[in-house]
Amino acid sequence: MISLHSCISFRFERPVFPLLFSGAEPLAGALPYAQCYGGHQFGMWAGQLGDGRAITLGEIINSKSERSGYSFLSLKV
Repeated sequence: MISLHSCISFRFERPVFPLLFSGAEPLAGALPYAQCYGGHQFGMWAGQLGDGRAITLGEIINSKSERSGYSFLSLKV
């Protein structure tokens, strides 16, 4: 979901916003990543199950350039 309030608060121009938040055009310096996972299903080791997590586009850093370590921008497809 994309809201006008989010667009304004992130100060992205409207044509750029969908490209950034769809993952089509990463932010400068961003290192997007996804992680695979493995696990047991029905009592048996199922091995690598793929990427059930979101694609993380990057960490959100506040206006004072401080990192919280808890705020990440992610996409789930």
